[in-house]
Amino acid sequence: HDEDIFLSCNCRMADCSPGQYRNFGSCIQCPANTYEAQTGARTSCTSCSDTSTSTTGSTGCTSVTCPPGQYRNSRYCYNCPANTYKSETGARTSCTSCSDTSTSTTGSTGCTSVTCPPGQYRNSR
Repeated sequence: HDEDIFLSCNCRMADCSPGQYRNFGSCIQCPANTYEAQTGARTSCTSCSDTSTSTTGSTGCTSVTCPPGQYRNSRYCYNCPANTYKSETGARTSCTSCSDTSTSTTGSTGCTSVTCPPGQYRNSR
């Protein structure tokens, strides 16, 4: 009569590298907008805040900054609307309005004065 032999194993899987998490024994890269900073056997990655972002396999998040002419809304940058502007790079969530005597196009970094030829007047922008 054969006896069942059970082997006892105090085995441990290798740790996953930073930027990865464990999924059914395999190390998987953290998805975009998540991160893992440490080596280990975690089963999920940490989400970035609503004002930061990361690429696949990241070890941290980066604050969203928008170029001149754009403002931040959550993780995304959008063009400033017409008659508004933003002249600097940054994380501002709004654009500055042009004065009543100036105008701008969508995505502007500044406003342009509105001048009328002699004999005409300005009714609106």
